[in-house]
Amino acid sequence: MIEFAILPENPAEKFFLLLIMAPLSEEILNRGLIEGYLLQHGYLWSAILFSALLFALPHAAAFDEDGVSVMGGAFLLGLLTGYLFTSGGIIPAFIAHSSANLAGALNLRERPGYK
Repeated sequence: MIEFAILPENPAEKFFLLLIMAPLSEEILNRGLIEGYLLQHGYLWSAILFSALLFALPHAAAFDEDGVSVMGGAFLLGLLTGYLFTSGGIIPAFIAHSSANLAGALNLRERPGYK
């Protein structure tokens, strides 16, 4: 059974957390601070790869049974948002991240045992 004890029950609060706060805070940390620092020192692809890896690692821990596949998907999303950050700033990265969270939440709702 997939259970997320830390998510609020109220749909509006869940929406705010999953589609606004989590993507915004993760993008500020991973793209704005980590990737931004590495980009200032001239490490384009290293910055994108490293920030994508740091983005993916905690996502694997959130899912017991699908940790590896979730981490792989999060790494790919990290690569995409990392590239978007280098070409357009934090807003395109945030929009892509929030869209991915929406798709993931809709996918989870269809799974048996989801709470």
